[in-house]
Amino acid sequence: MQELTLVFDAGSTKTEVGIISASASNVSNVEKRQIPGINPLVVPDEFVLRCLRELEHDTENVANIFFYGAGCASLEICSHVSTLISKVWPTAEVEVSGDMLGAARGLLLNRSGVVCILGTGSNSALYDGVTLVDNIPPLGYILGDEGSGTSLGKRMISDILKRLAPENIRQKFYDETGLTKDMVIENVYRGETPNKFLGSMVPFIKRNIMDPYVRNMAKEVIGSFFDRNLMQYENIKILPVNFAGSIALHFSDIVKEEAASREINIGSIVAKPMDGLIEYHMNYWRK
Repeated sequence: MQELTLVFDAGSTKTEVGIISASASNVSNVEKRQIPGINPLVVPDEFVLRCLRELEHDTENVANIFFYGAGCASLEICSHVSTLISKVWPTAEVEVSGDMLGAARGLLLNRSGVVCILGTGSNSALYDGVTLVDNIPPLGYILGDEGSGTSLGKRMISDILKRLAPENIRQKFYDETGLTKDMVIENVYRGETPNKFLGSMVPFIKRNIMDPYVRNMAKEVIGSFFDRNLMQYENIKILPVNFAGSIALHFSDIVKEEAASREINIGSIVAKPMDGLIEYHMNYWRK
C-alpha cells in the first residue's frame, strides 16, 4: 500500500509542499505543490487551515508530515501548528520545526556548516549535521530580519517618503506602484500582513538595482545581516555559509560582495531548500 509523506517549507509569502509517495520497499513518486505562505505569527488559524485544506483532497493515506515553518520558533508555536495540521490529517505522524532546521537539512543534509535564510524574513544558524547548535535570534521584522525583503522594502519606502532617495527614483516609485503616503501607512500599520506588504517592494528594487542609490541601499541592508548576525558566530570565517531564499538568490552578487569584504566563504545559494529536504527525508532522516 502506498503511503504519503508531506514535507512543508512554509515561508511568510509562499509555502512549498513536497509529496513523497512510497511503499515499504521503495519511493514510487515525488511531486511538489505550492500554497500561500503560512507564518503562524502573522496569520490567523483560519487562514492556516484554509491553506492546508487546499491539499486535503489530493492527499489520502498520509502517514508522516514534516512541517518547517517561518515563525515556528518555540515549542508552544510548534505544538499549536501541529494541532492545526492534525485537524486536517488526524491519523498522520506530525513533526513541526522552524524553517532554519528545514534550510539546514535541505542545503547541508548531514554535513555541518552555517545556514542562512534571506527571504521575506531572515535568519541564520550553525548546524552540526544533525541539529542546530547555535542561532542569533532574528527577532522578526520590527526588531530584526536584517537583509530580508521586508527590511529592504522598509528602507526603500522610508527613504522615499522622507525624500532621502533621489528624485528620479522617488518619481519612478510613485509612477510604478501607484502608492501614496496614506496608502503606505494604512498597509503598514493597519494591514493584516505588513511584512508581506513591505516585501512586495522588492521587485521595484530589483528592477532598479543598477541605479547607484538603489544598489548602495541594498548593499547596506544586506550588509547589516552579515554584521548583526553572521559575524556573531565563532569561526564564521572558516565554516561554509549557505543561503536559501528569494532575496539571497536575486541579490546573490551583493551577497557575495558583502561576504568577500568580510572574508566569509559562501557555499551554495538556492531559492528554496525543498529538493534537498525531499532527499533528506528519503535518505537521511532517522538514520
